[in-house]
Amino acid sequence: VNPENTQINLDYAKLLSKYGRNQDAIVAYNKVLTTDVKNVEAHEALADLYLKEKMLDKAVSEYQKVLNLDADDEAVLIKLGNTYKAADDTNNALSQYEKVITLNPKNVDALFNAGLCYAELKQKNKAKDTFNKVISINPKYAYAYYALGIAYEDEKDYAQAIANYEKFVGLTTDADVKADVRRQIEYLKTKVNEQ
Repeated sequence: VNPENTQINLDYAKLLSKYGRNQDAIVAYNKVLTTDVKNVEAHEALADLYLKEKMLDKAVSEYQKVLNLDADDEAVLIKLGNTYKAADDTNNALSQYEKVITLNPKNVDALFNAGLCYAELKQKNKAKDTFNKVISINPKYAYAYYALGIAYEDEKDYAQAIANYEKFVGLTTDADVKADVRRQIEYLKTKVNEQ
C-alpha cells in the first residue's frame, strides 16, 4: 500500500474492517490520518472501530475530532452519545442527544435515546413525554411503546403498561422479545386484577 495515497489507504482500511481485522484496520486508518489529518471519514470509521473494540476513550476522542470538523453531524453526535452511554456517562450522553434535538427536533433516535437517559436519571415525566413525542412523530417506533410500558409499570399503572406493551408486541419483529413481553403482559393482567 502506497503511504502517500490517501484513497488507497482508506479503501484498504475499509477492506480490513469489513473482514473483521479490526486491529489492522485501526492501524490503516491511523496511517490515513498521518497524511490527511482532516479526513472525516477516517476519523469516524476509526471511532466506530474503537467503540466496537470497547476502547471508549479513544472512540470519544475520534468522534470529537469529527465534530470539530462538522459540529452539526447528527449521526456522529448520536454515536458520541452512545459511546458516553456505553461508558456509563449518562449526563454526557444526554447532552449529545439534546444537541441533536436542538438541530432536528424530529430526530426520533435522538429523542428515544434522550428518553432513556431521562428515565435512568429518574426524570420519569420527562422520559414519558419524550417517548410520547417519538410516537407522535413515528407511531411505528416499537421500542418507544416498550419504554413507555416500563415507565408505567414502574409507576404501578399496569393498565397503561399493558396497553403500551401490546402496541409494542404488534409492531416488533423480534420473536424472542415479543414472547417475553407477552409473558409480562399476562403477569401484569394478574396485577390489574389484584388492584
